[in-house]
Amino acid sequence: MQQITTTISTKGQVTIPSYVRESLHIKTGEKILVQSANPRTKEIVLKVLTSQQNIESLYGVLASHNKKTNQYVPLKTVRSKVGKKLGQRYAVKK
Repeated sequence: MQQITTTISTKGQVTIPSYVRESLHIKTGEKILVQSANPRTKEIVLKVLTSQQNIESLYGVLASHNKKTNQYVPLKTVRSKVGKKLGQRYAVKK
């Protein structure tokens, strides 16, 4: 496994080296899960999410909110519920 040093930009962005992107077939626009694996040692784990994993992570998020009717659900409510669900799913376990 090769290691390379990269710098965090002023916007908090990190560039994944091209040889890593190419070897893992990571394309522009793909989602990456960032996990703080060990705060004490400041380790970070990156996982490439497939489009199927993105869809599965949202499955059933709003099912309990509006079961009986197809009423309008404000976008703010949808975003809040999706955010909470994803936060629960990907929260770092201590």
